[in-house]
Amino acid sequence: MSGNYFSYLYDNIIALSDFIGADPEDVHLVENATTACNTVLKSLDYTVESNIVHVNGYGAVNNAIKQISEKKGIEYRTISDDPPIDIENLLLMWEEYIDDNTTLCVIDHISSTNAFVYPIEKFIEIAH
Repeated sequence: MSGNYFSYLYDNIIALSDFIGADPEDVHLVENATTACNTVLKSLDYTVESNIVHVNGYGAVNNAIKQISEKKGIEYRTISDDPPIDIENLLLMWEEYIDDNTTLCVIDHISSTNAFVYPIEKFIEIAH
C-alpha cells in the first residue's frame, strides 16, 4: 500500500467531493473531528459582532469552540441536548440563536453524548 498511498488519498477525495457536490480542491482529509473543527475554527474571519451557534456535542469540539470564542472575543451560543431530546424545541432554539452575525453553526449528525441521530437536513435548512 505504501507505494499507492497518495493515489488512495486522491481517489477518496474525488469520491467524497462527488458525493457532497464539492470541488475536489476544497475537500481535505484530516485525522479526526477535533482536527477538522480546529482547522475550520482557526481559518474563519471573525468580527466583534460574530457569534458561533452549536448544539452541545463532542467534548473536544465544545472546548475548541469555547477557546476560539474567548480568544477572538466573540459570543458562542450553546444549545443543550440533554435527554430526553425534544427535537422541535431544539429546532426552535437553533432558529432563535442564529442571526445575521452568526459566522458558524456546529452540530454533530450523530450526538456523541447520547447517540441521537439529528435530522440534519432540518438544521441546515434553518441555517441557510
